[in-house]
Amino acid sequence: MALQSDPIFPVYNENGNLGIADTGSVWNNYLKYNPVNLWNPYATTRFTNKKNKSYNTLAQAFIEYDIVKGLKIKTDIDANLSTNFYNYYKFKNQGFGFNQDLPTSSGNVSSGRKLNWLWQNTVTYNFSVNRSRFTLLGGYTVQKERTQFQSMNAANYPNDLVQTLNAGTITGGTSTVTEWAMQSYLARVNYSLMDRYYFSASLRGDGSSRFSIGNQWGNFASVSLGWVISDESFLSRWENLNLLKLRVSLGSVGNNQIPDFGSIGLLGKVNYASSNNLASGLIPISMDNSDLSWEKTTQANIGLDISAFKNRLTASLDIYRSVTKDMLLNLPIPDITGFSTQLTNIGRMRNNGIEIYITSKNIRNNKFQWETNFNFSLNRNKVLQLGPNNAPLLYTQFQTTSLTSVGRPVFDFYGYKFDGVYNNMDEIKKSPHEASTRPGDPIIADVNGDGKITTDDRTIIGNNQPNFIAGITNTFSYKDFDLSFLVQWHNGGEIANQSYRFLGFWNSGRNLYASSFHYWRSESDPGDGVNPRPSVNRRPFQQAFSTLWVESASFVRIKNVMLSYDIPSKVIHNTPFTDLNVYINADNVKLFSNYRGYDPENTTYTPTDYQAGLKEANTGTSSTSFPAGSMLGMDYGSYPIPLTITFGLRASF
Repeated sequence: MALQSDPIFPVYNENGNLGIADTGSVWNNYLKYNPVNLWNPYATTRFTNKKNKSYNTLAQAFIEYDIVKGLKIKTDIDANLSTNFYNYYKFKNQGFGFNQDLPTSSGNVSSGRKLNWLWQNTVTYNFSVNRSRFTLLGGYTVQKERTQFQSMNAANYPNDLVQTLNAGTITGGTSTVTEWAMQSYLARVNYSLMDRYYFSASLRGDGSSRFSIGNQWGNFASVSLGWVISDESFLSRWENLNLLKLRVSLGSVGNNQIPDFGSIGLLGKVNYASSNNLASGLIPISMDNSDLSWEKTTQANIGLDISAFKNRLTASLDIYRSVTKDMLLNLPIPDITGFSTQLTNIGRMRNNGIEIYITSKNIRNNKFQWETNFNFSLNRNKVLQLGPNNAPLLYTQFQTTSLTSVGRPVFDFYGYKFDGVYNNMDEIKKSPHEASTRPGDPIIADVNGDGKITTDDRTIIGNNQPNFIAGITNTFSYKDFDLSFLVQWHNGGEIANQSYRFLGFWNSGRNLYASSFHYWRSESDPGDGVNPRPSVNRRPFQQAFSTLWVESASFVRIKNVMLSYDIPSKVIHNTPFTDLNVYINADNVKLFSNYRGYDPENTTYTPTDYQAGLKEANTGTSSTSFPAGSMLGMDYGSYPIPLTITFGLRASF
């Protein structure tokens, strides 16, 4: 809201009143000749009261007993009880820019309670035979979570002096209860020969209440091998080689992250008319799928661990390939069914990647040490199969569209390609264009070459997945001082700047990016060739999602800097302390990026939104055909990551 607000209006007027609340202020007078929904972010915070209190109680207890030598049993129970209380009150006539004349104040009170408990039981047996060592493990676990939520709303408050619900008129309320449970059996065997050859295998069966009877159980296995090559006689002459170990593994895991009761067709409340009276009833709000089952990912990995020069140089290299099948996605279905989507197991997806980690102890002496840690990773994602006929999946929110299609990475940005700005009518006549296009309007590429500008001219215009990410940490120690700094590097990938639809175009008098000032004015003054002329009536395709919104997500960040000092023992020898350290730590120190938003890494949507999107679609509250996870890499005014400076003291007694 602050970005879009016009900066010329004062927060307070000459009478000392907030401009948004004073009908005689310049802020409100402006609305008389320019009826635009403007915000005053500071005033908005003064006319809402919100308080959210959360309490978390954690508990853990275990019993471990050695039956005989090498045979041990353990039972462990963990519990987490979370409670939440939320109060919200909004003053009269506060529409947050969307409606400046709400007729009444409103209030909301809600509370929630969640109990999650986990009970784990394992039996472990360790024994040796000659030069072989074995570890056998068997286990049984059970976990359950129950969530309760209730909310009540009120309106028609006589004034803003008393803001509890009893001062208004109750207008509605809701109460929900949901739960899920998991039951698992597991077994594992570890074997080593001469501490040189290693073998491990595991098998687990997981049962989830989220799937229907007959499909609740999934079985997942893994096997791994290790070989310490440096212990072989043919490498004994390599004196500078301390460790060379080869690792190979193959295994599978399951995913059940769907809404509770996700396979069952749910019912929701609805009102209907009967004999001129309003009655309450129930309607289906989601479509059931009795065949819904676990999503499974199988991954193969080969790795190499190296240590050399008296362990001053160590490195790990991993190369992996994973394939996910039976993905849990919302598949578009014919509207004649009464629903737009159905939660379904469809498709396959592959990920290939490399991960490298290197540690170098560059300088080691009595007074000064210098150590460097470097990590590098890249991942290549590809969709191998989707639903019927491999039809692409489209998801649109806030006019921004993503496309998932076979043969491509997931969640491509899908929009129009802009090729500059028209300078004169001759240029317009020689190319496909929208009706009433004028000089100064953006040029939309005719991607399919049919001589017209239509929705078929949308194309892939970017993807958030980077080419690679890397980080390097240098740590310096001199006597009792330590200094470290971490630098991150994110190379490649794009970000969809959803704020561009307000801040990049002239939009009802809202504030704009400074770069928008370099717009087209005339053929002799074409501006920067990117920003079109201001227009109240821009044609639909000209203001649609396009390459103008998509920017580079590459960045370099000084992520962390830390300076610490160990107070010498001779200073604290007469104190209760055995060690005393003072430090200053800074996080998110500096970002180097060309992105016009605050931070190309801190986007609006995160991977955790994936499950939220599934739940939203499954409860019938979404008209989309894909979960919110498809919005990855899209930024709609996300709050910037703050610079945080911490002063601290560590003490040992």
